[in-house]
Amino acid sequence: MVLYIFAVLLGVFGLVAMIGISVPGGLIFMAAAALISPVVMQKISDLTGRGWISPVAAVLAALLIGPIVTAITAPSAEEVALREERRAEAEEEKRQIAEARAEQQRAEERERAKRKAEADAKKAEEKRKKDCSDTVMAFVMSQNFVKRALKAPSTAKFPYAHDGDVAIQKTGECKFRVHGYVDAQNSFGAMIRTPYSIDMEYFPDSKKWGGSNLSM
Repeated sequence: MVLYIFAVLLGVFGLVAMIGISVPGGLIFMAAAALISPVVMQKISDLTGRGWISPVAAVLAALLIGPIVTAITAPSAEEVALREERRAEAEEEKRQIAEARAEQQRAEERERAKRKAEADAKKAEEKRKKDCSDTVMAFVMSQNFVKRALKAPSTAKFPYAHDGDVAIQKTGECKFRVHGYVDAQNSFGAMIRTPYSIDMEYFPDSKKWGGSNLSM
C-alpha cells in the first residue's frame, strides 16, 4: 500500500513537471512511479530474477536522472517571461476578437433595426397616402355628421358611394368635398330625400375624421 501511495505521488509530480517545467523530466518521474509500483516491480523481478532492479532504477530516476534532466531541459527565466508574454498576447488577441465580433453583432442589429424602422415608416406613409385618398371612406364617414342634423337619424338611409347622385372630390391633402343625399323621416314622420354637401378631412395621426360646412 505504501509503495502504491509513493507511486501515485511520484506520478502526480511527474505530470505536474511535464505541464509546467519539463516534458522529458516529467516523463522520467512518471517512469520512476511506474517502476516503484508493486505490479511492475513484481513483473521485472519475475523476468530478471533480481528484485532489486526495479526499486534501484526508480530511486535513480527519481533522485538523480529526473532532477538532472529537468534542470537541463527546464526553460530559462527569459523563456518563461517570453512564454508568459506570448500567453498574454494570445489572451489579448482573443479579447480583441471577441470585442470585434460583439461590435459587429451590435452593428448588424442596429442595421436590422434601421431597416425595420425604414420599412415601418415606408409602410406607414403608404397607408397614410391610401387613407388620405380613400373617397369611399370620406363618404361613409360623412354620414355620421349628416345624421346629427336629422330629426330621426335612426331612419336615415344613404345610397352607395358609387351611386349616380353621389360625388366625392379630393380638395387637398386628406381633404374631400362630399355631395350626396339621405332618405329619412322628417318631424311629421314622412320619408323625404334631402341632398347634402360637406367638407371632410382625415387626420392620420389620430386616425379620425372631421366634418365641416355641412349644407343640406
